[in-house]
Amino acid sequence: MPSDRAGDAVQPDSPSFYDRHWEHADTSADPHVVAKGDLLMTMVPADVRTIVDVGCGDGYLTHRLAQRWSVTGVERSAVALAKLRCPTVQASADALPLPDRSADLLLSSEVLEHLPEGVYERALAEMERVAARWLIVSVPYREQLARRQARCPSCRLEFHIDGHLRSFDGEGIDVALPAFERVRTELCGPLERPTYAALERARHRVAKRWYVWDGAKIVCPGCGASGFRPEQRSLRHWVADKALDLATALANRGKRRKPEPYWVIALMRRRERP
Repeated sequence: MPSDRAGDAVQPDSPSFYDRHWEHADTSADPHVVAKGDLLMTMVPADVRTIVDVGCGDGYLTHRLAQRWSVTGVERSAVALAKLRCPTVQASADALPLPDRSADLLLSSEVLEHLPEGVYERALAEMERVAARWLIVSVPYREQLARRQARCPSCRLEFHIDGHLRSFDGEGIDVALPAFERVRTELCGPLERPTYAALERARHRVAKRWYVWDGAKIVCPGCGASGFRPEQRSLRHWVADKALDLATALANRGKRRKPEPYWVIALMRRRERP
């Protein structure tokens, strides 16, 4: 498993990364997460009795589902699991201590984008092994990973503030889980303007604008520093930022791209063997 020592290379999949996150996170306070829970409740097929929620976090969606189904929450973070009020298992997504096909449905909500190489592939195999018939997978939709980058004021490490390592669309989910076929796809969450990696990198370098705001609860995964604040900027930086905003708007107009919901949710059914 990834190292968890301060000063090592960024390890967004480490246990303490999640512990630090769940110490202060409260997903029930986010109206978009609440709306996502409403949608998820409509996506569970009629033949489902048992659900395993892998990467259940603080349990908001888990508890919603547990109102109607038998649900087990799986999570690496002991801090998160302490908030659960249903059966739980402390485990990593790539090593589920559960029998083959033991859950009618396996839910993976905002997990896959966090997993480094090796862990990611094993987690996909475990999901396919444990789910008897159904998967529900939710990930950020076509996320431009360069957008949510911060730079540590102490060690200067640059990292995604949520620890995201990969981006998906519906077809990407299909490729990741070939034993299942996608039977329903929904987009939800806050609308985000499409952007482009080169323009976001220029925003960091030329305009000194990172994804940091006053009061942001960000912890550097490299050295553990906190207390992030926006960098001091001059008029030149402000002008460059506005120019990059215009360039982004023109690129979206040329490509006919409009704001898109932040999440994609895919309901997937195990393929019948020929």
